[in-house]
Amino acid sequence: MNRPSYMKIGYCKGYCKETKEWIYGWHWTDTPYVCFYNGEKIRHFIRVQVNYDWNLTEQRDYEVEPESIGYYIGRNDSNNIPMFLGDKVHFTKNKKDYEGKIGYSVETAAYCILGNPYGIIVDFSKLSNIEIKDI
Repeated sequence: MNRPSYMKIGYCKGYCKETKEWIYGWHWTDTPYVCFYNGEKIRHFIRVQVNYDWNLTEQRDYEVEPESIGYYIGRNDSNNIPMFLGDKVHFTKNKKDYEGKIGYSVETAAYCILGNPYGIIVDFSKLSNIEIKDI
């Protein structure tokens, strides 16, 4: 499944082992409702709308790996590709190339780039050439 060029706030991505591809849509969980732990695990799904004909909708659910789930942050990279929490990015600052990971800073209450020599970068506008490194 290709990464859509347009994303709504609240959209997610997750990696599906069955299809071996990234799935884009709405995240939901199947939580076992039991009083006592019986070994069941919480399952994570991405729901995708696949049919828009005649105002009738069809949705499909894909089970995804929980650690692969990332929410859309409302920003796109330099190539207009939507960025998600957890994406690895490559960017340029002061004519030097760096890598980091899209994260969320509780201190600044904002999405940011983590794991780079500058610490937490919140102001994306001061960076040039932000690109998704690998999906």
